[in-house]
Amino acid sequence: MRLGIIISLNNTVGIGIIKDVNGGKIRFHLESTNKPFFVHDLVSYDIYILESGLVAINLKLVIAEYGKQYSFNPKTKNVD
Repeated sequence: MRLGIIISLNNTVGIGIIKDVNGGKIRFHLESTNKPFFVHDLVSYDIYILESGLVAINLKLVIAEYGKQYSFNPKTKNVD
């Protein structure tokens, strides 16, 4: 399992982008749009490789503090 922060999300169609701990951006598609994910949520996920690139699958919510921004940079504090 990997960790990442949701940086973009369209709940209507269930697609978005996760920023991983290495600074890479990985797209995802939610199987069900009734899962309560929001931008800035910290999530764990697996990756799947397609011809078009990496895709995050099996998203699980790790931390949900709506509106709180997270950073993987150890020199930067997480912002309230």
